[in-house]
Amino acid sequence: MEDNKKLIVAKAEDALRICNQKNIPKFVGFLSPSEAAVISSSIKNDVFYGGYPTAERTVFGALPDYLEGQFSAFPIIAIEVCYNKKYSLSHRDVLGALMSAGVERSTVGDIIIAPGCAVVFVLEDIAGYFIEQVTKIKNVGVVLKRLESIEDLDIINNPKTEEITFTVSSLRLDAIISALTGIGRNKAEQTVEEGQVFVNSFEVNKPTKKINIGDVITVRKFGKFKITQTGNVSKKGREIVSAEKYI
Repeated sequence: MEDNKKLIVAKAEDALRICNQKNIPKFVGFLSPSEAAVISSSIKNDVFYGGYPTAERTVFGALPDYLEGQFSAFPIIAIEVCYNKKYSLSHRDVLGALMSAGVERSTVGDIIIAPGCAVVFVLEDIAGYFIEQVTKIKNVGVVLKRLESIEDLDIINNPKTEEITFTVSSLRLDAIISALTGIGRNKAEQTVEEGQVFVNSFEVNKPTKKINIGDVITVRKFGKFKITQTGNVSKKGREIVSAEKYI
């Protein structure tokens, strides 16, 4: 694990060096939230982007001054996957189809699922190959096309969510995780310590971390949640928490 962290940082440092020497942009990724956190803790003035503002998987960008703040410089393409709404495809199904086509995980960003539609963010180099190679996902016929703009795309701007309300003894991360996922408090604490939990896209290893309104929590194998309300107390003195689960 330590060697992987060193390799990720070395790639980012190489990108910065080439950017400074040749005055051209260089990129590393797509990166998982934990990989992005490793780079962020080692390199100042880091820039990450995943194709849209709240992306979890992101690309590290070493940008020259003339491209500062221009996310359009990132080599990220959004591809829409359309299929009959009577079928149901999951994130795993779409990712599996990509892996079967020989695509490396590091070239694929977020995959957002909606009825009859998915949006996949990929590196520009493999976009054409992806569109040509993938015609079926889990025996479901699909039509792929490159999206020129995602600004008005409802699947991105208005993701489907389910509201959850629960009570906890405190706003500690392990207590919140236990309530959100239905696993026991000890298992939730272990899940955090094993690096399976991300808060606002950054890996968190401390079960005691306090959670606030607006925090987005991702738990591997359980999904992503956003805390929408805290502050009220039940008759038994427990914190009442509301959250949205991304479906």
